[in-house]
Amino acid sequence: MLTVILVVVGVILLTIALVKLVDKFIPSKLKPVLMIALWVLIGFLGYQTFMSIYNPILFNQEKEKRYAKVIKSLEDIRDAQLAHRTVTGKFAGNWDNLVKFIDTAQFTLTQRRDSSVVDEELTRRYGGVETFKDIVIIDTLGFRSVKDSLFKGSDKYKSMMNVPVGEEGAKFKLQAGSWNKIVLIFLFLKPQ
Repeated sequence: MLTVILVVVGVILLTIALVKLVDKFIPSKLKPVLMIALWVLIGFLGYQTFMSIYNPILFNQEKEKRYAKVIKSLEDIRDAQLAHRTVTGKFAGNWDNLVKFIDTAQFTLTQRRDSSVVDEELTRRYGGVETFKDIVIIDTLGFRSVKDSLFKGSDKYKSMMNVPVGEEGAKFKLQAGSWNKIVLIFLFLKPQ
């Protein structure tokens, strides 16, 4: 804080000294030229000050646009991978398999209903008192293409592996694997 105050006082003193020097040593015929030069310098420095503040704003706006494009591509990849896992039980390990899956695979459309039916065994066991058990009925209604479900007839899934911004030809890296869950149990015994 003290440094800032000293700098401001120094700039004020330097300005006063420059005004005195200009008033004493510059002839009155050159003063309009000097005024124009100083106004140009003020304009240039004002522009530089404005741009030093505005450039980060422009950068952030461009960054947000690029992030939105990349996030959209990553969401498409996520949706495709989740569809692959839903149908096949695992994630796709490479782009060719994922694109081929989207082209050819179909979702099974099902309907799930809860129902109650008389439980014959419990009814007999309780002496004829009707007892019910709940069951779930799953009906297969049909099939629908994964491509139509996710991409609505578009073929943008064929290029979803390309990074939409930055270096030309850059691709997202796709890896899939499985985790084997290992449970470790540590027994801590209190020493006697």
